Amino acid sequence: MRMILTTNAAVLLLIFHHISLTRAWCHGDIFVRKCKAAAATALIFASQNGLPVQAVEENILQPPPPPVATMSSQEIQQKLGASLQHPTEDTPQIKLTQNFQSSADDGPKPIVQGLVYLVRPNSEIRPYSTDTLVLTAGSLTTPDDVLAGAKIPVSRLRFPTSFRMYKENILSGKTSQWYDLEESGEILVKAKICPDGIPLPCSDDESTLKAQGVSKKVRNLPGLPDGTNFRAAASLPLQ
Repeated sequence: MRMILTTNAAVLLLIFHHISLTRAWCHGDIFVRKCKAAAATALIFASQNGLPVQAVEENILQPPPPPVATMSSQEIQQKLGASLQHPTEDTPQIKLTQNFQSSADDGPKPIVQGLVYLVRPNSEIRPYSTDTLVLTAGSLTTPDDVLAGAKIPVSRLRFPTSFRMYKENILSGKTSQWYDLEESGEILVKAKICPDGIPLPCSDDESTLKAQGVSKKVRNLPGLPDGTNFRAAASLPLQ
């Protein structure tokens, strides 16, 4: 009776050994390890009891993934080139604006523009909300002769802030001087922070922070059509 039970147990282990090798239900790392242990136990048990064992040369691990097809750099360039379309006059690849000072809706063009910023934004000397930012524009040769200007309450600003002046900012009686200056090229732009209660425009000594910069007209820039020119923005570092 014991011999029959032993033989039946060996047969069951051999069946389990075959199932594990054929991966009938060995999925996942845990089951793979259990299958390996059962297979080894079946082989030892069968050899000890003189039962025939047929060796099966098969790996119960998952088969390696198929090799990934790779392309050379030349093949990639050829494939990319075949997918691109050549530019035409109606559909150019890069379209540059022809006027650097015009907006998308072709609105009024600024006569001068720039950026005002704080050199030391964490300093204790900062503009107060009651102060006023005063902007003036004139000639380098006569810097005290103001031709255009604007004033903006600091409470309406966040630094750094950009600005634009239009023909309405030209002072009365200075129109001809302005256009002569604008055609010549360089415009001197000044910015001052004037404290509350001081008549505008305040002097350099009365201002808490001040800056000046130059707005230049750029002509014949390489890569642009002949005759294209635009006025660069002025940089005004308040300190």
